[in-house]
Amino acid sequence: MAMKWAESAEKHYPIADGIHAIQNRRVFLPAFDVDPETGEVVDLIVGPARDGQLLEVFVHRRAPRTVYIFHVLHFRPKTAARARAIMTAQNEEGKK
Repeated sequence: MAMKWAESAEKHYPIADGIHAIQNRRVFLPAFDVDPETGEVVDLIVGPARDGQLLEVFVHRRAPRTVYIFHVLHFRPKTAARARAIMTAQNEEGKK
C-alpha cells in the first residue's frame, strides 16, 4: 500500500514517527470522522512515535490502495474520548 503525505502531516512530528506509529498501531478506528471540506472518511490510527510517545494519525484511504496521511500529533485527550465513545457505541450495537 502506498503512503502519501500532506505537508501538514509533518508539521509537528517527522514523517518517520508517523510511519512508526502506523506500522506499530495499537488502535485502528475506521470512519472516525468525515472531513467537512471534502466529505472524505477519516480513519484514526493510534501508535507510538519512535520515542514511545503515543501519536494520533488521521488518514484517508484512497483508491487504488493509497493511504493519505494528513495529521500526526500527540494523542490528545479529546481524540481519546471520542474514540472510546465510538468504540463503546459499536460494542453496544454489536450486542443487539
